[in-house]
Amino acid sequence: MLKKIIAGYGQTLLFLLKICLLFLLCVAAGAAVVFPLWKFATIHPALYSAAVCAAAAAALVLFLTAKLRRYLHAAQTAAERAARIKKLVFGICRAVIVLGGVIGCVILVLHHRRAAALFLAGAAIAVYGVLTYGTADARRR
Repeated sequence: MLKKIIAGYGQTLLFLLKICLLFLLCVAAGAAVVFPLWKFATIHPALYSAAVCAAAAAALVLFLTAKLRRYLHAAQTAAERAARIKKLVFGICRAVIVLGGVIGCVILVLHHRRAAALFLAGAAIAVYGVLTYGTADARRR
């Protein structure tokens, strides 16, 4: 009986030791990644910002490329592929209009041109409406 009790406490102690070791390993790995990045960011902030933006842009491009390839290769026939390409082009145009309108409005407001920003917002909404609902084969949502 004493042997079972000691074995039980031994297993519990081993489990706690593994948890502590895993915690220390995570802290060490985090420090090994974070400390060089922090040092790089404090010594060369402009270069760090450019590197982070370039890495984020590359990741976004890779993600979007993979999604687009999967979307286009899922088409069974040539007609379905053509319809998917057309839908994709309209979707990209709508996204560009929305993003361009938002970014343009933010830039204009930051340059104290609120009237131009208001005009741009209205124009973006109108162009988006024409593209989404005014085309011959636009789907009503």
